[in-house]
Amino acid sequence: MSELVNIYCDESCHLEHHAASVMGFGAIVCPKDELARVSGVLFSLREKYNARGETKWGKVSHSRIAYYRELIDYFFNEPALGFRALLVRDKGLLNHAYFNQGDPNAFYYKMYYFMLLPLLQERIYHIYLDKKDTQSRRRVQLLHDALCRRKRDWDHEHVAKVQTIHSHDSALLQLADFLLGATVFAHREDLVVRSPAKTECATSILSKAGVSLHENTPPWETKFNLFTFNPSRLSV
Repeated sequence: MSELVNIYCDESCHLEHHAASVMGFGAIVCPKDELARVSGVLFSLREKYNARGETKWGKVSHSRIAYYRELIDYFFNEPALGFRALLVRDKGLLNHAYFNQGDPNAFYYKMYYFMLLPLLQERIYHIYLDKKDTQSRRRVQLLHDALCRRKRDWDHEHVAKVQTIHSHDSALLQLADFLLGATVFAHREDLVVRSPAKTECATSILSKAGVSLHENTPPWETKFNLFTFNPSRLSV
């Protein structure tokens, strides 16, 4: 169990007041010894297209469409990279009072747990979550402990690190934001007006991945793995 693997995690539309009907949690997987090379390629792509600032799904526009096309091609052609997403459809059905002691953040970290668990094989992992606020340290520690308990990793040698980082410090975290944003966008049925650039990117990603909007990928799929959770309507 010697290979060290980095996992970069992001979320999309998880806030209760966000109007989206779908929320998502996603992760990019990259061996640590490939990190410098892959990050260099991503930086070179930004330089090639003068794409300044962070690469984020929210910034996708027609003026940068050539950049996003090449970024998508690079991800699918790069054997060192894999992606997994967990989507929660119809998030308005979530009942945090009944299932999460009234705490939406408890559900948020439960979904991270279930998104990450299938990625943890017989290797050593460093897991990085996008830093959203200053109150997350305790819950990140609880997530770390829960993953280690599930893997019987009592000394935290297998899941060695779980911490938050700023997205502007990591090209791979930005790539996770982009791929997850596209996946959530493709599954949103509540959108009335769709951006042509975002529609092209989302369609291209799902087409290259061979993913249907209404089906999960096989659990052993490593390049682009998708699982959809559908909350049940609680009868009272």
